[in-house]
Amino acid sequence: MKSRAKGKNLEFFSDSWERVDINEQIRAGKISPLRDLIQLDTDEIWKESNKREECAAAVRFFLSGPKKSKDALRTYLQALLPLAKKRDEERRAAQEANAKAEKPKTEEEEDAAFRAASENRNDEEKRFLGEAFTKAFGTWSDADWKSLDAAYQKSLK
Repeated sequence: MKSRAKGKNLEFFSDSWERVDINEQIRAGKISPLRDLIQLDTDEIWKESNKREECAAAVRFFLSGPKKSKDALRTYLQALLPLAKKRDEERRAAQEANAKAEKPKTEEEEDAAFRAASENRNDEEKRFLGEAFTKAFGTWSDADWKSLDAAYQKSLK
């Protein structure tokens, strides 16, 4: 995603590669609904290259789209803050506990510990994103999502 200063504001725009990818997704009927994009975790975003472009377009829409898109972004960010603080506290407590734990003695134990930590991070990320989504949008109806998604789809053309 690129931006440039325009007066007192930032103007966000896509590069030519992203526009081509998004247009191909539109023609193929494969553009993801915003509700789905918001819930993607890091692994899901990186599995398909088009998801990165879609996420960039969605962020641009939330930052510079109509009032309802900016309100949705504000709601989501307000939901994230207390959850992020809670997660930081949990991580600090886990780090303190890990500092006292016995360290791996062999390469196999080290590899197993690394895999377990990686899986734990992935599970934690999915839980965190799910909690944030529920806290921010748990009261939204299908009509709310349909309205926001229609504005998003329009912004892509």
